[in-house]
Amino acid sequence: MTNPLFVARTGDGPPVLFLHGLGGSHASWLPVADRLQGLGCIIPDLLGFGRSPKPPGRYDLDEHMAALEPVIAAERPLAVVGHSMGGVVALEVLRRNAGIAAGVLVSPAVFPATRGRGATGGGLALQGLLVEAHRNSRALCETLSLLRPVLRKLLPLFARSLPKQVVRDGLEHTWASYSGSLERVIRSGAGPALLRDASVARRVTILQARDDRTVPVTVVQPFEQAVAHFELIDGGHEAPVTRPGPVATAIERALAVVVPR
Repeated sequence: MTNPLFVARTGDGPPVLFLHGLGGSHASWLPVADRLQGLGCIIPDLLGFGRSPKPPGRYDLDEHMAALEPVIAAERPLAVVGHSMGGVVALEVLRRNAGIAAGVLVSPAVFPATRGRGATGGGLALQGLLVEAHRNSRALCETLSLLRPVLRKLLPLFARSLPKQVVRDGLEHTWASYSGSLERVIRSGAGPALLRDASVARRVTILQARDDRTVPVTVVQPFEQAVAHFELIDGGHEAPVTRPGPVATAIERALAVVVPR
């Protein structure tokens, strides 16, 4: 049995669950959570990332949900907010929990099913190349793991636009958790399939960053008519970290109807 996920909590008010993207952690949402008023933000590190357990496994939606379900049962969130890969996991949370009133997806990684080299497009094409060159990429990942103590100190010096904890936590995953989540959550086609479920889509707001090169607007915009609300916001893929104020405001607007304040 897997140990519990690490969960950060901020604020005081109606509970809302926040899910980070691939290679992220709870720290990716802290700049937004700090600006939200009157919400109880529940921010786990997903299985295999950040401070959460990193067991061997497939890291598909079933495994991510098995780890998340105790958090959901204990916290009883009224809404779920997901960024990038976390947006796909958030859709599955909505599918399995009819009592969760709304989901807000920020630049969700709702790519069609892809297996070809670089077929996802955008920044994820580069990530896909890493996964498909299994021997070399696995060796690289394992080498980076050995260098992790040094990289934790050096990388923040080269990524000054991002909070240090976000950069450091970007190292806190394994080959299994990264490649498995990329292949079996992002590139599996799960996101589009979930958005074709009207019982899920009608509870969803999508906030899509205009300048996103990792999950381009062209990937997400086809779902504009399927969801309850679709809105373009300024910024790139890391908007929750680089533009937390506007993202927090957009989330508050999206949740205003369903989350009592």
